Amino acid sequence: EPFLLSLLLLFFCVGYILICPYTKVEESFSLQATHDLLYHQTNLSSYDHLEFPGVVPRTFLAPLFLAILSSPFVIALRTLNFPKIFSLYLVRGILALISVFCLSFFRKRISLRYGREVDIIFTILTCSQFHLLFYLSRPLANTFALNIILIGYAFYLKGDLELMTWAFAFTSVVFRCEAFLLYVPLMLLALVQRRVNLPQVIVHGSLATFVSLFLTVVIDSVFWQRLLWPEGQVFYFNVILNQSHNWGTSPWHWYFTSVLPRVLQGSIVLALLGFFREFRRAGHLLVPILVFMGLYSFLPHKEIRFIFYVFPIFNLVSAVFLDRCFKNRRKSRVQMLMFIFGAGLILMSFVGTTFFLMASSNNYPGGKAFSLLHESYSTSQTNHFVHIDVEAAMTGVSRFGESESEQWKYSKEEELTSYEVFTEIISPDPKRLPEGEVIGVVDGFTGVGLSRDWPFLFFRTEPKLFILHNLKS
Repeated sequence: EPFLLSLLLLFFCVGYILICPYTKVEESFSLQATHDLLYHQTNLSSYDHLEFPGVVPRTFLAPLFLAILSSPFVIALRTLNFPKIFSLYLVRGILALISVFCLSFFRKRISLRYGREVDIIFTILTCSQFHLLFYLSRPLANTFALNIILIGYAFYLKGDLELMTWAFAFTSVVFRCEAFLLYVPLMLLALVQRRVNLPQVIVHGSLATFVSLFLTVVIDSVFWQRLLWPEGQVFYFNVILNQSHNWGTSPWHWYFTSVLPRVLQGSIVLALLGFFREFRRAGHLLVPILVFMGLYSFLPHKEIRFIFYVFPIFNLVSAVFLDRCFKNRRKSRVQMLMFIFGAGLILMSFVGTTFFLMASSNNYPGGKAFSLLHESYSTSQTNHFVHIDVEAAMTGVSRFGESESEQWKYSKEEELTSYEVFTEIISPDPKRLPEGEVIGVVDGFTGVGLSRDWPFLFFRTEPKLFILHNLKS
């Protein structure tokens, strides 16, 4: 049943939340904004983004929507005196529900167009891959964009290009401007197929752009306390000024030669076979996807999350191909072997996903250190003034991990020359406090090594963060 398949997707998402609850720096704005909306509400002076605005501003539309949905449950948790950290799990769980709903909306259209079997294979393929479901509960602008693009994909498969245009226009204006770079080749493909009423699409696109721009400017100008179009500023910074390269660069082919094999794992072979053998049925959908990837690759700074939107289409093409092999398995020995080969690739992907998850569970030392610090003083009645170093803030520390007690205060101030005013600090340097003692050490993932014993691999870890207590305090 489609509902059971949705539950399966949600099961994986919740599992990832429980194993890796903390977030990294790229997720910090939306997470902190959601926290502040829930806990500080109209008291904007206490909001994190005004003290730490980041390099470029981001929109409040998604955190506001997420906070509205989460607020009744957060109120219940606070009434029952649950620690604030439970709200982090809750908020991420709500986001997972939203994401699975959007993915299921896309799946429904897959089922109607290609058959229920393709939907089932698509779901299994998605579960066998680590990255997509891992990130569906993470408050990234790319995740919010992906959810709306999935709805846009569903309308595209249905042939409703006007509603598809609304989805992509809203995404491009509010969340991620590169969505327009994906929209153009998709519409060009529809033009070639003679499925486009161009005047209507232009009217709907113009109206959608205006409405989206109005919403983001009005709402974000209130929260940022100045007239602002966040995504417009992001576009200017990353594309016009080309400043994103300050965060690292990768070669042009990186998305094709590194990201696709890692994310799709074994199913990349199925996608390639589906592209050629099922081109008329579904493989042609990869043409605009590949064009988007090729164009986006000219931007030197690259990250996996920048091309989240391509993975569902690769999985769709893989599922259509594997469905054909399954249905023809009794007609041809080659088709039977191809189906067995495809099933084996999926099993291998599940194994790969397990290793990705084990590595990721050791990739958030900041969150673990912050939690360990509060556990160490869970019965303490003294005052605490904690300094959080940059490395800790970037790897899991968030306001959801803070204590609501007035005895606890926190600082993320950078480039300090003295730390004697703090009672505890979380730092990668165990000698940061001259008069301090190490009360906790948190290891982090550094790489993979080979072993003679099963499973022949092991994960290297080393101390990443130290919790120091100031003996003078």
